[in-house]
This record gives sequence, C-alpha cells and structure tokens, in this order.
Amino acid sequence: MIKEDIKVVLGVNSLQKAFELKIDYANNAAKLNGKPYKMDTHAFYSKLAGIVSFWERDMVDKNTIDGVGYYVHIFKDGKKYFYDGKNKFPLNFNMFIELLKEYQLW
Repeated sequence: MIKEDIKVVLGVNSLQKAFELKIDYANNAAKLNGKPYKMDTHAFYSKLAGIVSFWERDMVDKNTIDGVGYYVHIFKDGKKYFYDGKNKFPLNFNMFIELLKEYQLW
C-alpha cells in the first residue's frame, strides 16, 4: 500500500499531440494541461509504473532532428524518477500509448 504522496508529470509532444498530465495520487486528483481531469489516478499509476519500470532513463536518437518526444517524471518517497526520450523508444512503448488511449489522453 502506498502511503506517501506521489506526483506524476507526464507529457508527449509531436506534431499530432502535445499535453501534460499531473497526478496527485494521495488525493486521487489529476490535471490535464492545468485543468481538472477526472480519472482513477490509482489505477492509472499502477499501470504506468508497471510499464516504465522497464524503461531506460534517457533514450534519445541524436541523429534525428524532428519527431516524438516523451517524458514521465515520478516524484515518490522523496525521490525523482525521470524517463525521457526523443525518437528512440522502449520496447513496450506501445503499451504506454495504449494506456494513454484507455484514459482518453491520446
């Protein structure tokens, strides 16, 4: 059981989508682009944590100029976990996109 407050800052940017989702786990509240967003933050975080637990911290293809950038920043138990990438993706990145679709973020 999670007792600490967890903050998640999540974003994807490309020519098609750009957003930022902030999650306040302790209060089961979320904001999408600064506006309240109704969702079950506990279920979302549980799925998200399972996905990013396999990610490298920094995945960047320096040979590509334009494309998709993404970030997942988690603040938990006084620690920071940053997963950032641009044009280079973890093997389960499609699971991340499916999660965003499930919560109508993509």
